[in-house]
Order: sequence, then structure tokens, then C-alpha cells
Amino acid sequence: DIVDEKVKKIRQTLANFSIVAEKELTMKISNLKSDYTLTGASPYDSRSGYSVKQIEIKGEPEFSMLMKNLKVNTVSSVENDLLKSSIISEADEIETMEAQKKYKLNDVLFDFKIDNLDIASFEALQRVDVDDEQAINALSQKIISKGITMDIKKFSIKKVSENGKTMDGFTISSSLAIDKSFDISTTAQNPLALLNALSTKTNISVSTA
Repeated sequence: DIVDEKVKKIRQTLANFSIVAEKELTMKISNLKSDYTLTGASPYDSRSGYSVKQIEIKGEPEFSMLMKNLKVNTVSSVENDLLKSSIISEADEIETMEAQKKYKLNDVLFDFKIDNLDIASFEALQRVDVDDEQAINALSQKIISKGITMDIKKFSIKKVSENGKTMDGFTISSSLAIDKSFDISTTAQNPLALLNALSTKTNISVSTA
């Protein structure tokens, strides 16, 4: 859907997609559905989501991965040039096999959120010369000064199996914030100085097994 010469919404469906590269790699994707909706003035004001019934990857030697019912949903918005974004990923099952070891993860959930990301500085950071330390520090300083925060609201796996042996999984939640007044140039003399500027809290719950 196009409104005022801008793409407002995209919907896609793909029944089957496969790549075969000799014996080194085979990848198959089935029943992909996706949608994207522009909800504001910037490209970052958006809502999107996609689902895939199955992703199968086989490689040599003896590596394979099978993912079932993957769903990803994101919501982003920009206010005063600062990005707020959340992403929720879910999968019913992820199975891997390598070197005769088979692992299976059931009911995987990853819920992540980021706030107060300076979009202009972040975009500039992607374009800067990796050897230009002064420019990297200046842009990083600006990002920090806006009060960026990151939260893993929940990362959990309900069941974990190794070679057929199944056990209950784990749940993790974590938050991270950086003191807006932190001077990034101090890390040149003391790389551990950043630790004093971090505010973090993590909760981990694991099964007895």
C-alpha cells in the first residue's frame, strides 16, 4: 500500500524457498509470512512481524539445524530523535546436530527492549572509519549522553534435550543503563572505568537438572 508516494504497508507470503550449494550447504524455508506497517513520519516509526513454519539447514560435515514455528514481532517509534524499540522472538522448537551430538530446545522466547537510542549518532557510527578513534568516541559519547537503556525482559527455554535426555530449562531477565555523565575518553587510561558507569540487574532461574 502506497500513500502520498510513501510505502505504508507491505504484506508478503512465500510458500517455499531453498538453496542448494553442492554438498556444503542446503537451506529450506517453508510458509513464510511477513508484514510491515509504517506508523509515523520516520522509517523507524513502524510495526512489523513475520512467521516461518520451518527452517532447515544442513551442512557438511555432519551439521544440521531445524527450527519450527518461528515468530518475530517488532515495534519501533521515534520521539525527539530518540528511538524506542522492542522485539519479541518465539520458536516452538530448535534442533541442532553436530559431531554426533543432538540438542533440542523447546518453547524458546526472547523479549528485548531498547530506549533512548540517538538515531542520528547511531547511523553516523555505522559509516565512520573504524580507525578514526576520535570520531568513534565522539559519537559513542553522544549516544551515552542521551540515557540509553537496554532490557532483556525475558529470555527463556522451557525444555532442553541432549541426545534424548530432557530436562527443564531456564529463564533470564536483565537490564542495563549507562550513566549519562560518563566520559568515554577515560577508558583510554582505564578500560575498567566503564564498569563504574554501568547500572545493571540480572535475574537467572534454572532448573535443578
